[in-house]
Amino acid sequence: RPLSPSLHSPHSPDTSAPSTPGSHADSDFDMWGAPDGRKMAFFPVSLFVTAIADGDLANDTAHKTHDRLLQIVRKVPKEQNTSVMVCGGETIDLKMRVFVVNSEDAKAVGDYISSHMSQHPAPFVLLARHLPMAVLYDPQTLDLSDASVADRLRKQAKTRTVKVLREGIANKALGVSTAMLRGHMGPLEPAHRLESTLRSLTERVEGGGEYIVFPARNKASSTPCSPRKRSGAPASPIMTHHHGAADGKRRMPGGASASHL
Repeated sequence: RPLSPSLHSPHSPDTSAPSTPGSHADSDFDMWGAPDGRKMAFFPVSLFVTAIADGDLANDTAHKTHDRLLQIVRKVPKEQNTSVMVCGGETIDLKMRVFVVNSEDAKAVGDYISSHMSQHPAPFVLLARHLPMAVLYDPQTLDLSDASVADRLRKQAKTRTVKVLREGIANKALGVSTAMLRGHMGPLEPAHRLESTLRSLTERVEGGGEYIVFPARNKASSTPCSPRKRSGAPASPIMTHHHGAADGKRRMPGGASASHL
């Protein structure tokens, strides 16, 4: 079992200064051996996760930033509009927002939280500042030089993140309450409660940091795949490693679980 790493992985492609989509960082990957002997690869992405709480945006918010934050509050993707079970046993609706950490939206929410730490209730609560996710895929069938493929893997990472956070919040031992998620205990309390559990789900990848690893899924089936474009684009560099992982589920404290390879 790996040591608990920092959620900010130095090798994660999306924790550095903002970069344009399709940059070399988005196509870095490590190799992993599949049970049938195929070489699998990782698509890593680090995510910023927040939830929309009860507070109103402060009057001192710059107009442009205010408009961006309003869009974040109002336009919630359906897979991020979810429900969670909190420590009291009740189920509540929760609007999560999941962003790549170097995105403008993540920066806007993060800067707002940092400059309004004493606001109660807060309009946003932090669930994870840097959550390192890695999508396991077959490089023989997926071509990351196709921007739509990278976008799809990134979307899958966001969807899996919602599942991981729901399971963490449902862990009664962590004591995440309705009041915390609604911003009545400030913007950071949920992240503090969840941090160690999220760390425990990561796998060490030699030469590539620590990630929560899960397999890519085809839209139409449960098998990792997508047609590889037969273009003349050069392949991305491969960083090999020799780590092995057992199949199955890793149990989270309190009985919840998250799938991993």
